[in-house]
Amino acid sequence: MSGLNKYYVLEKKRRGRSTATEAPIYEVLNQFMKKSHIDYNPYEDKIIEIFKEIVGTVVVNFITDIRLKGAILNVKVSLPSVKAELFMVRDAMKDSINRRLKKDVLKGIVIK
Repeated sequence: MSGLNKYYVLEKKRRGRSTATEAPIYEVLNQFMKKSHIDYNPYEDKIIEIFKEIVGTVVVNFITDIRLKGAILNVKVSLPSVKAELFMVRDAMKDSINRRLKKDVLKGIVIK
């Protein structure tokens, strides 16, 4: 037996039974990110994609920046009239995005 295998067998005997359990990969990644203090939302890309589908291609042309900070979607708009329209329907868009994700991930939308 090589030195590495010998060490592994001795180490395994010393530790005892494994406490590992099965979990979906997204839960494992979320736990790792929380322990590492990394702010990561696995739904970020999907939320932005759904938002763009809801508002349409014409409105997307006037959006300069879209970012997800925590559970809040921040949208920066260059045209004031488009900004006003989005501001009036932001709660309906939030509900629609959460419905499509089948999860209450998005807590609010901020239009700047």
